[in-house]
Amino acid sequence: MKKATETYKHCLDQAMKLNDLRQQKILCDVTLCAAETNFPAHRNVLAVSCSYFFKMFTSDMKEKNAESINLEALAVRPSSVDTLLTYLYTGNLSVTHFNAEELVVLADYFLITEVKAMASHELESKVNVANCLFYLTFAERYDCERLAQTSRLFIEKHFTEVTQSEDFLNLGVLEFTDIISSDNIIVETEDAVYASVVSWIDHNRDERHVYLPKLLSCIRWCSMANVCTQVINSSLLQSHPSCKELVENILQRQNSSDVSLFQKPRKCLQPAVEVIVTVSGSQIQDAQPSSMRCYVPQEDSWFELADFPQQINWHGFVECEGELYTVGGERNGEVSDALEKFNRKTNTWTRMSSMLKPVLFPAVASLGNHLYAVGASRVNRGSLQIYSPARDSWTLGTQLNVPREISCAISDGQFLYAIGGMRAGDGEYLNSAERYDPEQETWTNISSMSQSRGGSCAVSNGTCIFVMGGESSVRLALSSCEVYSTVSNQWQCIASMHVPRYFAGAALVENKIYVFGGVGGANVTFEHKKLVDCFDLGESKWVADMTMPWVAKYLQCCTLRCKRDLLIGLPQVED
Repeated sequence: MKKATETYKHCLDQAMKLNDLRQQKILCDVTLCAAETNFPAHRNVLAVSCSYFFKMFTSDMKEKNAESINLEALAVRPSSVDTLLTYLYTGNLSVTHFNAEELVVLADYFLITEVKAMASHELESKVNVANCLFYLTFAERYDCERLAQTSRLFIEKHFTEVTQSEDFLNLGVLEFTDIISSDNIIVETEDAVYASVVSWIDHNRDERHVYLPKLLSCIRWCSMANVCTQVINSSLLQSHPSCKELVENILQRQNSSDVSLFQKPRKCLQPAVEVIVTVSGSQIQDAQPSSMRCYVPQEDSWFELADFPQQINWHGFVECEGELYTVGGERNGEVSDALEKFNRKTNTWTRMSSMLKPVLFPAVASLGNHLYAVGASRVNRGSLQIYSPARDSWTLGTQLNVPREISCAISDGQFLYAIGGMRAGDGEYLNSAERYDPEQETWTNISSMSQSRGGSCAVSNGTCIFVMGGESSVRLALSSCEVYSTVSNQWQCIASMHVPRYFAGAALVENKIYVFGGVGGANVTFEHKKLVDCFDLGESKWVADMTMPWVAKYLQCCTLRCKRDLLIGLPQVED
């Protein structure tokens, strides 16, 4: 180890000394001429650190033996050229917003992919209304894929603001058509897109009016709020009889019953979809933060959300009044009292008021406009902590009749239920359950399950509560499932899952129950770890014909109804 360290230090010292020689113009044998400035350098160093120069100096190119190489056509500042040369000599690269564009130009010319990536990344963080169109063109010219994606995504998310800029009005017809054709434009109504067409043409009507038929074909007329005489009688359409006839025909089609005649609305104007959001626990030794992902059953696709900012495990995760919260658990190895709220629009987490008591393995559920954290492991097993999002504050509720750990919590819209778990103190697995009435602030025992189970998951459709899996002894996962009737106060066994699971996540979407992750224990094979069990309530049977793209030993999930445009720009998760 000592020898390797000394070797590394020796190489670093040599690189710094060579760069000093370059700056002092000592032993240099080639000169780069750029920005009306000469940059003496060493052929061997350039050849070793850049494949472009290696080929130049070892092939039959005329520059092979030339004393100078003219790079004036790149039109960059001397400081940017010096920054690149410093990188080639030492590996140190100072990228700022001031030099990032020119470093992209230089790196693209010299085929230095890592420099182009670093400089492009700097530009990605600076994209705004004033420069997004420029950076889109810049990125496409210099093949910066991520910068192009970032710029395009910004344009689509801020379409109305961007259309007010002079750069937008000066776009060429191809670039303009490409933007307004996108499914991902975010607007209040389609009228904003139509208004942008009118503004763009009016900016130079004499030359641009010929493009009107092509541009009108990009309008999603099915989403227009004001397709009426106001549009038909506009001066623009009056000057273009064929377009006026086109819009009149669209009006007639809108009044017909033939839905096949209509275009598909943009994603932001399509009906909301149900998605399942998951937060996977991470082990202490894991280098990566916990994974946050969402699954769209309609499309059978997974999307990557922002990773949780800390290592989190054995936490609660719940939806309350359209917001997502993580509750307690273990954060960076310590039992936590933290509560975080997820902002869907910005894809970020915000710390809210801390809990009154730290909790590990809390059972969490929402009821009405409150969030409930039931029980815990190790300490605070009998506690009920109630959070009010409106006041961002916690209160203590009535203690459980039976203190429980690794229990399961669910609500039916009227009551809160604490189901199964382990009895505090003796480690006995429980089949008992109790119901909390928020108006009376009391817990009432209900009928017991047929199977004792802890670490199970549950969903409710109002009159029935479905409880899946869990463990009945340490690390022995269950595949059995039961359903509780809130009307008859009776439990009934239903078909078992294909995969035994504990500490899994469950969600109900469109009459189907999905159970993710949580596989583990001596009775679960490696092949089963990614399988997702899906229960069709209509057919009363489980199928396991889909897999997760990753393995999650501890996973919590909940459903959320959201517009499709919130998924725009999120990377898709592949197997």
